[in-house]
Amino acid sequence: MLSGALKDKSRTRKILVVDDEPDMLSIVSKSLIVEGYEIIIVNNGMECIDKAKSEHPDLILLDSVMPNMNGQTVLAKLKASQ
Repeated sequence: MLSGALKDKSRTRKILVVDDEPDMLSIVSKSLIVEGYEIIIVNNGMECIDKAKSEHPDLILLDSVMPNMNGQTVLAKLKASQ
């Protein structure tokens, strides 16, 4: 499924999956787990920011349309916190 920089055999890559739709979280997460990635699942923007800070994922798959805090706002807050 994914290749290149994320497919390093020396360690398991961590992906933070953010979506407010449970079905999407399930589909995406199961697909990535089968490929050997460590998955962190959250369903809102605030959780995403907290998990990104504590877990330091290699990649964040971020839904752009979510209630309370959309993906653009989450991205801006993550960039500002670096």
